[in-house]
Amino acid sequence: MMCSDQRYRTYVAILHEELLPAMGCTEPISIALAAATAREALHELPARIEIYVSNNIIKNVKSVVVPNTGGQKGIAAAVAIGTVAGEAQRMLEVISNVTNQNIVEMQRFLRSADIEVHPAQDGDVFDISRNIDIDTRTAAIIKDADILLERCQDKYSHVKEHQLLLRCLDEQTAIDNGGRRLRIKGEESPKPTSLQTPTDPEATFSAKAGKKHIGYVANIVETVSNGGSVIVDYQYEQNIYSDSRFLGNHLDQLPPQEAPAFIVMDGAYSGQMHRDAAAEKNVKLINTSLKGTPVPDIYADFEISEDGEQILRCPAGHKPTRCKYISTSNQVKAYFPNESCSQCPHLEHCHPKLRKCSSLIVLSRSAIGRANQQRLIAAEDFRNWRRIRNGVEAIPAILRNCYHVDEMPVRGKIPGKFFFGAKISAVNFKKLLRQRRGFCCHSQNPLLT
Repeated sequence: MMCSDQRYRTYVAILHEELLPAMGCTEPISIALAAATAREALHELPARIEIYVSNNIIKNVKSVVVPNTGGQKGIAAAVAIGTVAGEAQRMLEVISNVTNQNIVEMQRFLRSADIEVHPAQDGDVFDISRNIDIDTRTAAIIKDADILLERCQDKYSHVKEHQLLLRCLDEQTAIDNGGRRLRIKGEESPKPTSLQTPTDPEATFSAKAGKKHIGYVANIVETVSNGGSVIVDYQYEQNIYSDSRFLGNHLDQLPPQEAPAFIVMDGAYSGQMHRDAAAEKNVKLINTSLKGTPVPDIYADFEISEDGEQILRCPAGHKPTRCKYISTSNQVKAYFPNESCSQCPHLEHCHPKLRKCSSLIVLSRSAIGRANQQRLIAAEDFRNWRRIRNGVEAIPAILRNCYHVDEMPVRGKIPGKFFFGAKISAVNFKKLLRQRRGFCCHSQNPLLT
């Protein structure tokens, strides 16, 4: 019974869609296709090839003649002919156009190249995978990028993707003898602001506490009273932003306080410049820890001028005969009479340089401020401030574990800042509900008082 013309055409169309013409046994042809695909990606003949195949493929290809190889058998022959003469676009007819010269080149390649066959360990049947070492892949990618730039010229200079490619090549590669290569150790290394990922060009790199981070960093300011606490400010920046810079920005925006206020923070936020800026707004900075080398406690008893250019009085009450301000280091050289220092009870603590006519001690306003901070931290009644600072760690934990701020569904600084702000609002709303229900009579996580 003859089918209608329409039905016949439909059957033929299905066959064309579902079937592929193949040359010879499919297992060696598939290996040749994989080799040809790898060869086109490299743009050159590889010196070494590793192929991982299932046990079924190893068994079937071992004794099968590979077409157009002059009677050669085995996986190595399939790999060699696909690498030398394969045309990947022809799919399972990948080696249908092999010439006698190609067979000679295949035999030469078999003698020179290092071809290793490994059984696949994943258990997949008839699975073919190829592995190219990282250096080879990198070289191929760089070569492809140069070819792409040569073909594009300036036609796409306004396109974002083109700009990202230029930026990546400029930051990550170097040119030697007309050829481009990846920068090596010892050369100028990429900066923290260099391109980390093309999906988020604004993301930066930083290392903290032995861990590497790519992306952004946030800072939170929380105010607390006996009635509870609320987050009043947040900042979201590239992760090269320092804690000290966050504090400086907050102090710039903070209005003068009518009543004395306190900011409780850790040592990363410390600095004389910030203490001066805070004092102008009736705010005192409280560091619960300090970074860096400790200074002698006796420094806290020195009196220094407001501008930091004169030592007014030593712990024993002596005035220096003269002072010299060093602008490059913001230090003051204070000279005292030898008889005042040589018999002073604080001599062993101050450690002045005893000279022929005078004694010298070099101090700075920041060193005196640090000594006062050290003394404050060591005080018995400082435990309450430390408890307040420890409580703030609850907020980052909540944001990470409950609101997943480390896995933002957006890319870029502005979208990330918006989403982070939404999560901050959720935390504040939850605080408000607990306060209305009488569950929050005292804040457990204050940062700013």
